[in-house]
Amino acid sequence: YPDKLYNTGAKLATYKGERFMPASKTKNLLMSYIAYREAEKNNAIDALLIDKDGNVTEGTRSSFFAIKNDVLIAPPKEKALEGVTRKIILEIAGKIMKVTEEDIHFDKIKDYDECFITGNTMKQSLNKILQGYFDFRKQYATGNQSVMRQLAAHGQQPEVMIVSCCDSRVDPSVILQCD
Repeated sequence: YPDKLYNTGAKLATYKGERFMPASKTKNLLMSYIAYREAEKNNAIDALLIDKDGNVTEGTRSSFFAIKNDVLIAPPKEKALEGVTRKIILEIAGKIMKVTEEDIHFDKIKDYDECFITGNTMKQSLNKILQGYFDFRKQYATGNQSVMRQLAAHGQQPEVMIVSCCDSRVDPSVILQCD
């Protein structure tokens, strides 16, 4: 996220809706796409998804957390995607404070000491990944042809290699139109 948001906070929208099979990665992203588009129209960085009971489950591209009385609270993993970033936050926080998973009702959000989102799918990340790839090719691979040939001769030889975030909700075969 842009640095200024860490000091000023970020605008979030809300969207009443639940992902189908929320604990699983699926290609059914229409509802999240619609919610995110609505957030963008309102100059928000993401939309928080609100379930039928009024609880915040997650953002369209982020995990949601709250803190109250030095306890980190996350929505139950049955109601939100248990992505890599979420797992790491819960693991690290568990070493320094109490961590619990429970419903976080949107109407009571002001009762918490702090609320925050985490995510790793911002547009800047893709630019950084692509720049890293091009820098690698230019600065390392070109000057180390013999090492690259040796690795290719003794390792796998895929026709195409796609590097993707392990928490990606996008199927590369759809984007690249290949199997």
